[in-house]
Amino acid sequence: MRAEFDLHTTFSELLQQVKQAALQAQAHQELPFEQLVEALQPQRSLSHSPLFQVM
Repeated sequence: MRAEFDLHTTFSELLQQVKQAALQAQAHQELPFEQLVEALQPQRSLSHSPLFQVM
């Protein structure tokens, strides 16, 4: 999940964004990972695993 914010985002707003992202992810939890990758067709690189690209 990803949350985007700037210096003007309040903690409450950030928390609301994270809540919405979590609820949307939960609503689509039955979608197989392979189908998601096929639909998004992300740029691939053998130098890293996309599953662990978290910051």
